[in-house]
Amino acid sequence: MTIARTDFRNETCPKQFNSTTLNYTLFDYSGTNQNLTLFYGCSEDDNDKTTAFYVEEALLGLDYRPILESCDINVTLPVSLAALDELLKAEDNTGDQVSSGDRLEKALNMGFDVNYRAVSDWCMHCNGSGGICGSSSTYPCSCFCPDDNKSYPLLCPKSAS
Repeated sequence: MTIARTDFRNETCPKQFNSTTLNYTLFDYSGTNQNLTLFYGCSEDDNDKTTAFYVEEALLGLDYRPILESCDINVTLPVSLAALDELLKAEDNTGDQVSSGDRLEKALNMGFDVNYRAVSDWCMHCNGSGGICGSSSTYPCSCFCPDDNKSYPLLCPKSAS
């Protein structure tokens, strides 16, 4: 499942800055994400605090510290690897140059991948009852029970397994 932060939807400079947190009883991060850290209010000299940066997780260990320590705000956001690829592109599909701000906005709008735990827990119970988990027009979480070729909500009945 792909989700995106609403506070960064079509906006790379929201009014409030919060790092991403998930409810781990419902979601897990997918292995197809990478953290991206946004730095705001940075200065390359003592007078100008208008510079902003984004840094991919793998580059944070490099020697950017003097510039990044001057920043007022930083926020860490997960992005999908596909979004990171978009961010690193300098041209769009037509070959036109795309600004880094536009690339960042597009990458943030693409969101990041999560696994919905409730589905995996439910599937384990369905499979344990002898069924195959899926969805149908009747039940969004249905359990197909091969013994009677029917689907049921959540589990196969005892007689079907």
